[in-house]
Amino acid sequence: MADPAADGLIHVADYQWVTKDTTSVDADVERALDEALELVEDDTHRKLAYAQHTETLYVYRNGMVYPTNSPVASVSSPTNLASTAIQGAGVYLGVNIPTPAIVNAGDWQAAVPPQAAVTYMGGFQPWGTTDGPTPQLPMTLARVLCRVSFLILHPSTVLSGVPVGAKSASVGDVSISGVLDAFIVVDPSIGRDLKPYRKRQVRAWQRA
Repeated sequence: MADPAADGLIHVADYQWVTKDTTSVDADVERALDEALELVEDDTHRKLAYAQHTETLYVYRNGMVYPTNSPVASVSSPTNLASTAIQGAGVYLGVNIPTPAIVNAGDWQAAVPPQAAVTYMGGFQPWGTTDGPTPQLPMTLARVLCRVSFLILHPSTVLSGVPVGAKSASVGDVSISGVLDAFIVVDPSIGRDLKPYRKRQVRAWQRA
């Protein structure tokens, strides 16, 4: 089997199985998968592959933070978290909550939203992985990566739908590249499939 592409999440054989495209050169498919991953991660505001991440996160009123690159397997900093700190897609900071003094007086509106630095292991395992500290890449995301890669490799499919703002478009041996919107116009299901995975950007005190 060829080396995995898209940050190790998916193989050329997976692309061929999803798209039925067996004529594209493997090296071209790998490059297209890498580009598709970059576009998808930009659109969803997250990294998909399992790795260590350090982020400064806004804290919710209930003491939770929500790392960008879920699912979360472990947290190495802060170091004194409870064993039950990881709760779904969030992490409970407990005594590590950097609560402003003004909040202790009950004035939430005047408080500057607190933030906390968190280092954790998070993200998905490669598609097809049956064990690991986090689940495998969901089939929905795997199919999106393959479909976007197919459109990158076959620009004639996309050209009629490329909106203003796309970076480039060509035919022949040169692939199309640009924002993900160019591909969603051609295949609206891409946008629908990505919607559940888009991370909301927290910018103020919010209730979880």
